[in-house]
Amino acid sequence: MGDRVETQDENDPSLAPEEEWLDDEEDQLEEEAWEEDEDADEDADEDDDEAASERVASEPEPLPEPPPYTAARLILSLLYGAIAALGGALLWDVATEKSTNDMRLLALVLGLVSGAIVSLIGGGNSALPYGLAGGLCAALTIGLGSYLAYGDVGWPQYSQPWVDAILAAMIVLGGYALPRSGPIAFRRWKGLASEKNARLLTIIGAIVVVSLLGVVIYRSPLLTSWLSNRHIQAAQAAYDTGDMALAREQVEQALARNARFAPAHLLSGKVFEAQRELESAAAAYREATTYAPDSVEAHLRLGKLLLENQDTGGARPHLEWVVELRPEDAEAHYLLGKAAFAMSELDEAQAQYAKAVELDPQHAPAYAGLGVVYMYTNQPDQAIASLEKAISLGVDDPETYVLVGVAYLRAEQFQEAVQVLEKALALGDEEAETYYLLGFAYAGLEMNDQAEDMLVRAATLKPDMVRYHVGLSYFYRTVEQLSRALDEIQVAIDMGTGDPSLRQFLAETYLEAGELEKALAEYLSLDNQVPNRPSIKSGLAYTYFFLQRLEEAEAAATQAIELDANLAQGYKNLALTLHAQGRVEEALEEARTAVELAPDIPLSQYILGVCYKDLGHKEEAIAAFEDALALGFTNFERKTIMPKVQTFLAELKGE
Repeated sequence: MGDRVETQDENDPSLAPEEEWLDDEEDQLEEEAWEEDEDADEDADEDDDEAASERVASEPEPLPEPPPYTAARLILSLLYGAIAALGGALLWDVATEKSTNDMRLLALVLGLVSGAIVSLIGGGNSALPYGLAGGLCAALTIGLGSYLAYGDVGWPQYSQPWVDAILAAMIVLGGYALPRSGPIAFRRWKGLASEKNARLLTIIGAIVVVSLLGVVIYRSPLLTSWLSNRHIQAAQAAYDTGDMALAREQVEQALARNARFAPAHLLSGKVFEAQRELESAAAAYREATTYAPDSVEAHLRLGKLLLENQDTGGARPHLEWVVELRPEDAEAHYLLGKAAFAMSELDEAQAQYAKAVELDPQHAPAYAGLGVVYMYTNQPDQAIASLEKAISLGVDDPETYVLVGVAYLRAEQFQEAVQVLEKALALGDEEAETYYLLGFAYAGLEMNDQAEDMLVRAATLKPDMVRYHVGLSYFYRTVEQLSRALDEIQVAIDMGTGDPSLRQFLAETYLEAGELEKALAEYLSLDNQVPNRPSIKSGLAYTYFFLQRLEEAEAAATQAIELDANLAQGYKNLALTLHAQGRVEEALEEARTAVELAPDIPLSQYILGVCYKDLGHKEEAIAAFEDALALGFTNFERKTIMPKVQTFLAELKGE
């Protein structure tokens, strides 16, 4: 059978539903395709919008145009630039008044601010006249500010002319450059000085300028110096007549007018000094040297005042500066000598004092200073000559007489010492030290009642002065009032200074009183407290010897010599101990060494004489015994040793 091709009738009703379904499907596909196309178009539109936005964002915003240049706006900008300049100058002046720091950075800032104000009022216009106005206002800030700040006190020490010139040029150039750059930010404020505001701004600016000019004139160095000088003249007149209250009032008014006026600070220091307000005086002199660094008088007065207040380290630089600047000033050399002496520089002190008397042969205090130096360098004759010269020049200063008295005491010229120390008291000296020195001068003349009275008075005036109680104890020891001597040294010990030498003095006083066990207890305690002190070891040996504890005495004396090979007392005590043990020849060698080191110790001469006597050297023994008697024994030795010496001499001389 062959294939059949079947055909269908279009009008066959059984086929209608399938055809409709196909038509609907095609419509749906077309709609979806259209929607996809529409979405694609929307996405494309969005992409186009975004790209357009990005193009707009990337394009630079057009700059605001500056206001046109007009003479009225230039004048207004110059007016407010002047306000900034005047205000900046006053601010610089006030800052300099309150501080001594370097103000050049502040000057730079203030100068640039005045230029910036010109540019601000000009609305950022970069025309040449605005630049010139800015440079002019910056120059006004620098010129007027430096005049107000330094016109009456001089340029500060940190100032360097070339640096300052370069900095000033930079500030003026900056003031010019700022308006010329036409800052964008200032263009946004171009309406600030618009025509409708110009009138009001001009009135306000004029009022401010006039006010600032008034303040500038009020603070100008020319006016302040004139007014301050009037007050200083009145203050000086009051100071010269002794009216310190009025002088102080006028000085305060001068300083209220100008706090940096050096002459006012200098005179203020003088007034304070006259009223004995020494700390305030020193502060005033320091202010004077700050505002007038080259003021010789201010440095000299400050140095002298600091010396009086025991501030040697602070005084010396000022005095050295004066001597360097004015080498012909005798007073400056004298004060520098005092400073050097206070710092124990005796050679420098002597040189400065000598220079002072060379420049001014009538400078009595310099002669007195030389005398003190000579005393400290063990030149009593030169000391006395210099101090007497000071007195001959008409010095009625109790201190100088006291110094002469010290020199006489050291030279053992007791009568002369009494005379000058009594003169010091007659001049109104009531110092405890003067009574103390006079007491020993009387003691040197064996005027014991007067000596005791003076020494007791010194200790009464200054009961907390350890040295006065020790001195009184020593005096009582020499006049054999040993119970009083022990009382006074105990008072000194009870003051709690902890000085071992006081207890050593107590031990020696016990020896003088013959209380050997108490003396030994003190020496042993001291030896534990201060081991290896030669004088304590020697005192132990001496005490052991008189207690007949010879082995311990020999050991202590040997230790003393090992610690100090030049200690004559150690050799003397060793000689005593060796002789007591029958070792005469060894004792003789130690006794000879003791006498060679210190021929003025009577007990050394005694043991030397004993050794010579035992060895048959009659003449040498007699000479040694006679020297011992001539030197004089202590109270304890007079009771224990002196009778033996007298007996030995009688035997040797056959009396």
